[in-house]
Amino acid sequence: MNKKNWLISWIGRTDLQCAESGGEDIGPIATAVLKHAPFDRIHLLTNEYFDRCSLYCEWLRQRTGCCDPDLMQIELASPIDYASIYEKVCAELTQLRLPQEDVELTFHLS
Repeated sequence: MNKKNWLISWIGRTDLQCAESGGEDIGPIATAVLKHAPFDRIHLLTNEYFDRCSLYCEWLRQRTGCCDPDLMQIELASPIDYASIYEKVCAELTQLRLPQEDVELTFHLS
């Protein structure tokens, strides 16, 4: 059975800043996409402004040639409330019906 490769990551401020600067540094997510086997699905989470992150997703696709990333807005009371972040990510994985036997998951944490 051929497994599908999925990347799941939270969009960080460094990712956004690198995309918006137009410089040589492309940020952690784009670096991971370019250095690893092609991903069949990229699922990105954010608590930043959705429109800003939508532009990032388009930049990521154009810059890396990856598939169209999925983008999910996650509301957080605080970006350092790790218990809440864990709960929200678990809920998102459940909604995606993960884990699945035919999906190889890569969690990018930076």
